[in-house]
Formats: sequence, structure tokens, C-alpha cells
Amino acid sequence: MSDWGREAVGADDEVVPAAELRRLEERVRDLERLLGRKTMENGILKEALDLARAKKAILLSSSVLPDGSARPRSLEHRRARQGRTAETRTADPR
Repeated sequence: MSDWGREAVGADDEVVPAAELRRLEERVRDLERLLGRKTMENGILKEALDLARAKKAILLSSSVLPDGSARPRSLEHRRARQGRTAETRTADPR
């Protein structure tokens, strides 16, 4: 038996067949590749979210809606435009 074999058996370490070792190493490589892809996707999605938030801020800062009407300045104004008052909100929560 080779020195490393005696060492492994003497240390009570598990001896793993070479085929299983290769299979496990391949699995680790696959998982590392997948992690890299997911990390890239995450970065792309974060950039897209930042762009969407910036566009939303620009659109919300506009004082005129696409239909030409003035943008309401508060939530109460929007509710008033929709015909919802404090009384209707408590009776009909949306």
C-alpha cells in the first residue's frame, strides 16, 4: 500500500474511489459555473432595476400626465379624483 493510502487508513479518513472523486469535482465545477451565471444575472437585473427606478422618478417628477391633465400632488388628491373620501375608504378598503 502506498504511503498516502496507509496515512488515510491510519487516520480513519474515508477513502473515495477515483471515479467518485472526479464526479464530485465535476459537480463542484458545474455549481461554480452556475453561481457565476447567477451572479451575472443578478448584476444585470440590479442595473435594470436602477434604470427603471430612474425612469420612474423622471416620470413622476413631470407635472403633466400624458393625457394632458395635471398630476395630483398627493395621495389625497388622487383619491379625491377617484371619488374616494375618508368615509368610503373605511367602508370599502382597497
